[in-house]
Amino acid sequence: MNLWTDLDNQLVHTILAYIRDGKSYAEFERDFKVFVESVVSKKALPIKSMVVSTDSRGQKTVDWELAIRSKVVILADSTFDNVGPRGVHPSCVRIECYTASELRDLCEQFPENHSVKCVITGVGINNLKHGSWEGPIQEIQSCLSLLQNKLPDASIMYSSMLSKRGYKLFDSVTSANAEMKRFCSLKHIIFADNDDMLQIPALIPDGIHPSPKDGATALANSLQNHLPKYLSPRLRRSHSQPRRGGGAQRGGPRGRGYRKTRET
Repeated sequence: MNLWTDLDNQLVHTILAYIRDGKSYAEFERDFKVFVESVVSKKALPIKSMVVSTDSRGQKTVDWELAIRSKVVILADSTFDNVGPRGVHPSCVRIECYTASELRDLCEQFPENHSVKCVITGVGINNLKHGSWEGPIQEIQSCLSLLQNKLPDASIMYSSMLSKRGYKLFDSVTSANAEMKRFCSLKHIIFADNDDMLQIPALIPDGIHPSPKDGATALANSLQNHLPKYLSPRLRRSHSQPRRGGGAQRGGPRGRGYRKTRET
């Protein structure tokens, strides 16, 4: 296996961000080793965010030029920190987004000229920590509607919040997810229901964040399963293979120019 075939422009961008932000070589070496191990084991690429850099004043800058060349863009909070974007789709990047207001800022900035086919949003839990769920959910719904208007040819997905039973936000999260599911159904937005993960407590050890390995993999699989069929990585091979059976292929006995012989 050639490791360098996976050292694509997303990782190069991350390397440049380390240099620009003055991060230590030790930090880069640590993350690069994780990257190489992930490539060797064919696991998801566990880099938190590939298109966001932070300057010395703490201001975040989004590399929209890179983001809009991807097929799938994830706008999500720390629930996705251990989810390698490429574990969701081969052409996927994540932009860190921790609250409903940050989601709105990104939605308003999202360029109209793009190659994006699906935008996955995953925010809300941080807002619920500071009050009732109704206000933040209304703001998230407004953001999703804004995305639909700006990206009419792209699919919009909302990833349900995670909270296992017994966690202090469980009731609020359950009510918020139910409202988001209702809204998504009305607006033709994909609702990625991650409730199956709640049946295995070990996948969400702290109550709201997936575990670095199995939990992150489960969340990535859930999102992948909810992608529109034409984006599903599992279908790419079947789409590229010719159909079997000579009668269905051009040039076969029932291909172009075939005429049925009159029976006598």
